[in-house]
Amino acid sequence: MTIGALVGGRVSDRSVVGAVLLGFALTALVLLWLGLTASRAWSAVIGIFALGVVTQILAISFQARLMDLSPSAPSLGAALCHSGLNIGNGAGAWLGGLVLASGAGNLAPSWVGIGLTLAGGLLFLTTLAFERARRSPR
Repeated sequence: MTIGALVGGRVSDRSVVGAVLLGFALTALVLLWLGLTASRAWSAVIGIFALGVVTQILAISFQARLMDLSPSAPSLGAALCHSGLNIGNGAGAWLGGLVLASGAGNLAPSWVGIGLTLAGGLLFLTTLAFERARRSPR
């Protein structure tokens, strides 16, 4: 996670929106890796390490994005980011627990995570489209 925070900060310095999109894409890819290969211990270790890195790239860049969108109250933007991340952590754990309790298997939460990640990425792309439409001259 420390590596991800360092990388996320550097990538965000180049393009905050690009870093958020990269974070969503990499998170989905690592969850796919875990869903397909984590039944082998060495693969699970690599995947969990990679998940810590890429989720921090997403978290750091997402926080930078919210702070950019709230220039008169950047601390509020940062706090909203942490609130959203905490809601996501709780909801993800709850949904993962439901999937495990259903008997779908130990790798099934990865597939739920992919779905949630893709939904978040689509929501982010939708907000970008609204923002661009609002800025474009009529």
